[in-house]
Amino acid sequence: MKQGRLLLPTLAVATLSACGEPLPRLGATPAEAQHNVGEALGALASRFGPIDREPAYDALRSKLLSASLVPSRAFDDASWADRVGETRGVGFAGFRVEGRYRVGIRAQPPSPAGPGDYRGRLSLRRLGDGDFEWSLAEQLGLGPIPVEGLAEAIGWLFRAAEASDRGDIGPSVRRLLPRTATALGRGLTLEALRLDRDGAGATGVFAAARLDLDSLAKTHPSYAEFLRQHSSSIRFRLGLDDVGGAPFWVVEGREGRYTLRARIRDGRLAPLEGPPRPLPERPRFRLDLTDKSGPFRYGMEGLEGDLRLLGGPGERRAEVSFRREPSWVMPFVVKPLLRASLRRPFEGDGAFLAYAVRADGSGLTLASRDYRIAVRESWLIRWIGGNTGELVSRFREGAEAEADAWTAEALLALREDVLALLGSPPARRGVGAQAAAVSAGPTPSRPRTKPWSDSR
Repeated sequence: MKQGRLLLPTLAVATLSACGEPLPRLGATPAEAQHNVGEALGALASRFGPIDREPAYDALRSKLLSASLVPSRAFDDASWADRVGETRGVGFAGFRVEGRYRVGIRAQPPSPAGPGDYRGRLSLRRLGDGDFEWSLAEQLGLGPIPVEGLAEAIGWLFRAAEASDRGDIGPSVRRLLPRTATALGRGLTLEALRLDRDGAGATGVFAAARLDLDSLAKTHPSYAEFLRQHSSSIRFRLGLDDVGGAPFWVVEGREGRYTLRARIRDGRLAPLEGPPRPLPERPRFRLDLTDKSGPFRYGMEGLEGDLRLLGGPGERRAEVSFRREPSWVMPFVVKPLLRASLRRPFEGDGAFLAYAVRADGSGLTLASRDYRIAVRESWLIRWIGGNTGELVSRFREGAEAEADAWTAEALLALREDVLALLGSPPARRGVGAQAAAVSAGPTPSRPRTKPWSDSR
């Protein structure tokens, strides 16, 4: 969910802000660094909304979402812009216009030319009878923020945490990031944020937050109701491990409560237990994710992804390949009927996911995401795909717009707090200010809500 996605970067900024560690190289001068940070956070906020979806894009999106597990439903649709052999493709473009953010279909979407500009390319390839492969490539303009400065921010964060006072830093975070605390308080309650030194000289980081749907319902009622119906039974664990299974950090969620555990030594991640040592060159992501339907719990355990961290001048990239099938959690009478379909995404080169930031040569830094996954249909997958489509439709009926608004509001609040910490007034010229104007568009007034605060 979007609350969980935003929690980690906010905690990172909070930890950095709490200790006064010098900034990484985000600009040639302090004023330029302030501008660059404001543009990047404003670009992210503008991409979340409010969003005007052009009618053709909205219609195609509905078809594609319902066909995610059953690609044959969409393969012969007339909406595809490109139809070459066994491949179908379509391009997307997002941009600001007249104080709003618009997304639509473009035969040849232009490369991002400024902060907030978006380009996407979705492809569907038929590999054989019932076998398909989805692939997506996306780019978002972040502005002129230097890639090297962004890369330095992780080490900067770790050194900042090690230099901070020990114990509960929650009060300092709320004081330094008051707007962010209030925005996140519409949905999340911070229960703990601690830094502790251990006997090996390493610093442990622990954070915990829980969903507060009563608070969220005051400002985003449809989103709160959707989460109440569909998130209370979700459990997940996402960790970064070495090949022996020793975790270096872990994020867990269980029925609406989220925790983060990490350990740092000399500006680097260290294993959660034992003597501090560097992260290996090829660590692994491990994911457990289950939900409950009626009396049954279903999902996966032990989904492993091999991580590669790549970089060069003006580019940093993280790639994850998934080639090992996880253990599936589902009723025993169903699993044999899905065996081939469940195994298919991990065959051959497996599923693939990559995130990157790079300079495009014109002074613009781009954030990108690429993924690829194969799907094998069966009669049961078609039935599951129909149920998934119904869930997506329920989310789009009111909850989606409020979810995007919640995220955009939190990002804009974070932007204002960070610029204030950097000595810059929030209302700067550029995409950040434009994003603030977009987000402050014709939305209903909202009651005052409590800050993102400790549980009472």
